[in-house]
Amino acid sequence: MTPTPAHALRSYGPALILIILGAALLPLYRYQINQDAITYISIAQKYARAEWFDAVNGHAYPLISWIMAPVLLTGLDPLLTAKLVNLGIGVATVFAMGAFCLQAGFSRRHTLLCQMSIIPGILYFAYSIITPDLLLSAVLLVYHCCLITPSYNRSLRCGLACGLVGGIAYLTKSYCLLFFLCHFPLVNCWYFFKNTGSDRKIIVANFISGMVIFLAICAGWSSVISMKYGKATSSNQGSVIMSAISPHRWEGPDHLVEPPNKTAVSIWEDPHAAFTQRYWSPFLSRADFKYWLHVVIGNIRTTAWVFFIFSPVAFCLCLWSSGATLQRRLFSGPDKITAYIAVTCAIYAGGYCLLISEERYLWPLFFLFVPMSILSLSQLTGKHFFKNRLFAKFTFLILCFSFTVMPSLNIFKNINTGREHAEIGHKLSTIIEPGSKIVFDTNWFESLFLTFHLQSQLYGTADKIPTDKLADELQRCTIDYFILWQKAPGDYPFMENAQEINTNGLHEPRIFKLPGNSHRR
Repeated sequence: MTPTPAHALRSYGPALILIILGAALLPLYRYQINQDAITYISIAQKYARAEWFDAVNGHAYPLISWIMAPVLLTGLDPLLTAKLVNLGIGVATVFAMGAFCLQAGFSRRHTLLCQMSIIPGILYFAYSIITPDLLLSAVLLVYHCCLITPSYNRSLRCGLACGLVGGIAYLTKSYCLLFFLCHFPLVNCWYFFKNTGSDRKIIVANFISGMVIFLAICAGWSSVISMKYGKATSSNQGSVIMSAISPHRWEGPDHLVEPPNKTAVSIWEDPHAAFTQRYWSPFLSRADFKYWLHVVIGNIRTTAWVFFIFSPVAFCLCLWSSGATLQRRLFSGPDKITAYIAVTCAIYAGGYCLLISEERYLWPLFFLFVPMSILSLSQLTGKHFFKNRLFAKFTFLILCFSFTVMPSLNIFKNINTGREHAEIGHKLSTIIEPGSKIVFDTNWFESLFLTFHLQSQLYGTADKIPTDKLADELQRCTIDYFILWQKAPGDYPFMENAQEINTNGLHEPRIFKLPGNSHRR
């Protein structure tokens, strides 16, 4: 089916529903916060203040921060800004899904079903955690639109569009460098062998132009971060990931760590320096390789489970459809789309299975999982035992409902998350000056979130530092405040001369001003 402007207008209904639901739920999730959220918000604030050198970061890729930066200039609260940006990205994802379905030849009804089915997932993704994964989902949907369009073997613009959107995906998340270099050539090879004559020439031209544009964008950003770190690199995430899956997992430093720049909340904004000395590879020894194989097997199980909980009904449908497509080996029409999505999921999820697999990493595949399952059901209901139209409609209703279960449960579970940290931070903001250097006794995540609300800097927690060494560390880093969540001041001998500060009726945390470490504005 050829896409028309009338088809595109139908996206406004689902988009409007998403906006209304998003606005209604926003007050319940506006304080949600996570470790990566602080990093992306801090980087966005640097771009907004034109602190270009500190804003460049090899760990957190820039696109989502670039989008947040202009909104922050309006003076909106940073966490509220992140939620509004995520909601806007969700709206864009609805339109991208409509475009993908139309390029795939879906009917208007099936396109609308796909768009409505992803709304609960978008709300869950947008409000449960602040990461670039939802943004990447929208960008990759556009990339898939450019790659599956029927005009790919007739228009030279398609390859340019794929390369451009692929480059934007790389600026969203560094993993897309590997994904694009595996996926784009493979799909072009498939198209090349399925076509003949002049069509092949256009496919080759599209491949070359797409690769040139993509590599130019990657080289540009890689050059920027390479100049900052003084070494050739396309990302600093490798050492962090390998440390996370290492059998000798690092529990953290045994000393206080200064944040990487004056406006960073903690070392997590750019942790590469802390992890570069903890190199690990599965090829160091036979034991390391066997351990890595166990990690891969565990990741495969995790990935399969994530697909299953997205929708058990869709999971079974997609397995059936993939098997039927392999049996027919036609790879044209609906089978072409099924094969494309199955191969894309295998490549994208397979890369994470080799390293580390989490639910949010697979969000971009959720937005392919939905149309694939609806396409599979449409093929199944076309068979003779589904001739009852009412029953066929009922099966589509069950499928669409199945996509709401997991997101709805998680949305309900996360109501008002982060509000406590914001309220404590608001009360303590009259006591602790912005830009203060802070150390907590324990609870890294709670400490990090509270430090963010205090607009200060977290140098670490004391639970991994020997007590006899802690006093010297506090003095070395000229720490302003030592804050206790659990322990008593008597547990630390050096606290005898520390001044406890009245916390406006709060029982915890307890705040102590360290002697001799005056705060420098």
